[in-house]
Amino acid sequence: MTARGIATALLLAALFTPIAEAQVRIDGLAGAGSALVDGIDAAPINPARLAVRGGPRMRLIDSFGATSNNSFDLSDYNRYNGATLTEADEQEILAKIDGDHLEADGIVRAIGPAFRFGRWAAVIRTHGDADLGLPKDGLRLLLEGNTPDETFHVADFRGTGTFASALSISHGRWVDVPRAGRWAVGGTIHWIQGWARARVLEGSGTITTERAGINGEGSFLLRTATGGSGFGLDLACWRPIAERWSIALVLHDLFSAVHWTRGTELRHVRFRLQESTAEEISEGEDLLETEEETTPTGSFRSTLPPRLNVGVAHERGRWTMAADWTQGFEHSLTTTTTPRVAIGAERRFPFGITTRAGVSIGGLDRRSAALGLGFSPGPVRIDLALTARDGSLPFTGNGIGAGIALGAAF
Repeated sequence: MTARGIATALLLAALFTPIAEAQVRIDGLAGAGSALVDGIDAAPINPARLAVRGGPRMRLIDSFGATSNNSFDLSDYNRYNGATLTEADEQEILAKIDGDHLEADGIVRAIGPAFRFGRWAAVIRTHGDADLGLPKDGLRLLLEGNTPDETFHVADFRGTGTFASALSISHGRWVDVPRAGRWAVGGTIHWIQGWARARVLEGSGTITTERAGINGEGSFLLRTATGGSGFGLDLACWRPIAERWSIALVLHDLFSAVHWTRGTELRHVRFRLQESTAEEISEGEDLLETEEETTPTGSFRSTLPPRLNVGVAHERGRWTMAADWTQGFEHSLTTTTTPRVAIGAERRFPFGITTRAGVSIGGLDRRSAALGLGFSPGPVRIDLALTARDGSLPFTGNGIGAGIALGAAF
């Protein structure tokens, strides 16, 4: 069989990873930098740093998109796209799938406009994320075709998607802590507007192959909403601890929830594939019977689990180095109980050019690498970032991300 359709499907799967709330400069450091962000860039990362003067005061846009899956990288797509798969190729593709599902996820993020006024900042952010889990048995049927006298169980289909915006107000200030010295402390309140939410609550089916043809049936239960609102809260502190050294402590999403109240429905979709031959399927006959039942339901709530971030930064001449440890308290689309450690560095050159690089291990990424580039022609600030998930270099892992930011300091 040809693999163009399969390879394209794998690429599309790779195009859908959530990452922690970040900013393009930090993306270029693989997520390190909570102790070094400044200006308006501190608002979404470490609002305590708003107590410190300097840095860009405005961001017109800070956009980032990332995609990943748990099994395949770009080399797999290039290898199988348009090729004729042998039985060994099919088995190798199935063996690459980590666990019982091909899992894929993605994120798009746009921050801006964002403004800093002294120790205060106001940021508008729009965020969308999705994850999808395709049962391995279903992919096996797709690859191996109509093997006689076999039943394929497509169980535990997974999927979640959210699209929301938020207006965030941040503030940072200096406080004197008895026996602990002078600290910068800060916080951010998020007013969240949810635009859409969908989640597969149940999804399963069976497909039976026989010598005369195939037949199957299954169902999906989805919960959807078209509007909601909520609040979120971040807390942070920062302090210089030695010459050119500093530490940061940030608690993201100490409280974060959206109450979905508009267009809330349960959608129960049942399907049945009539007993069909390969010839009937190839001729495009309508052989799939579907039935959908929609039931209005009450409001529901979605939450983001809190996560703790501890960072350290050091400046030495034209170099700045940073390390961050991130700990989630439960496993979800955006957090995991596996710690994530990120290390990054940036080097400033003449003419306002800054290069960045970073690596991380643990967390949802397992391992990642990033490259970044900054330009500061006059008051203008431009940042670029390229990231790889579960890989050592961009384009070598199971996911890729890219971002661009435009701002100004005056």
